[in-house]
Amino acid sequence: MPVLLKSILSAVLFGGLILAAPAFAQKPNTTTNYVNLNVVNFQKELAAQKGVVLDVRTPTEFAQGHLPHAINMNYQDPEFEQAIKNLKPNQPYFIYCAKGGRSAKACDQLKANNLKKVYNLEGGIAAWQQAGQVIVK
Repeated sequence: MPVLLKSILSAVLFGGLILAAPAFAQKPNTTTNYVNLNVVNFQKELAAQKGVVLDVRTPTEFAQGHLPHAINMNYQDPEFEQAIKNLKPNQPYFIYCAKGGRSAKACDQLKANNLKKVYNLEGGIAAWQQAGQVIVK
């Protein structure tokens, strides 16, 4: 293949890759209306905003150990939805569960009820403990 043809073909392929790159770029997570935070950032935001920590695990799980100053608000309780309606809409809420599944669902419900500042602890209390953070009983 002549050198000129190879050069043109290479330029066309390279240009195509450059133009296609935005299609493959990572997009922000737009499926949630709350903020997922790792342990370090969860602590930083909590300290900065003086929010309310909600543990959405069962009372039995809560009794086995929880984050300092956490309030137990069992996601599986039939009264959970009603309890959300009693929360202050402009108060920051920091939510966690065992590993992050229930807290993500709880965060969705809080946001659906017009709570403005909702933060989810990625990995839940398991991540908190793995990071060596304090648990109280």
